[in-house]
This record gives sequence, C-alpha cells and structure tokens, in this order.
Amino acid sequence: MSIITVGLISSFFVTSADSATFVLGMQTAFGTLSPANFVKVVWGLLLSSIAYVLLLSGGETGLNALQSAAIIAALPFSVVVILMTIAFYKDANKERKYLGLTITPNKKRMKEYIENDGQIKR
Repeated sequence: MSIITVGLISSFFVTSADSATFVLGMQTAFGTLSPANFVKVVWGLLLSSIAYVLLLSGGETGLNALQSAAIIAALPFSVVVILMTIAFYKDANKERKYLGLTITPNKKRMKEYIENDGQIKR
C-alpha cells in the first residue's frame, strides 16, 4: 500500500510542477499558448531550487518553512478569488433581476434577452 501511495504522490507532484512551469512559461512569454521548452526548463529549475533552499534553510523545520512560504504566496490569490466570487454574485443577481427571475420569469424580457444574444441593456 505504501508503494502505491508514494507513486500517487510522486505523480501528483510531477503533474503539478509541470502545470506550474507551463503557466509561468506562458505568462513570461507574453501569453503565448506554447512557450519554448527553454523557458519551461528555466522555470522548473527556479521552482525546484527555491523549494530546495527553503528546505535547507529551515533545518529540522524545513518543511514548515516551505509550507509557510506557500501560504504567504497564496494569500493574495485568495483575496482575488474572493473578489471574483463577489463580482460573479453581483453580475448574476443583476441578470436575474433583469430577467425577472423571481418565481415566474418575465417572458418579454427573456425574449429580448435571447434576441440580443445574451447582452443586457443597461
């Protein structure tokens, strides 16, 4: 069972690292959907060296340092996700009100909405 667990954890880390290097490569290559392999390799080396340095610098608590760095780095993204959720709720509520979706929809507004390809008149 432990061999299967190690295999699954390893595949998780490899796929996560591959995804991270791909996304970072796209961002640093001005949004191209197929960044050069050199860019992805550089990002992979940078990410692995950062993790290695954090593990070494922490001594016996190296893993705690790595976890703390990951949490600190994720905090701004968490704020962005919360703001996106609020924006989505506001937009969905505005559309619900426009369509009159309370108990029964406003058929006239629904017809206008469909005719305008989903564009809400403001």
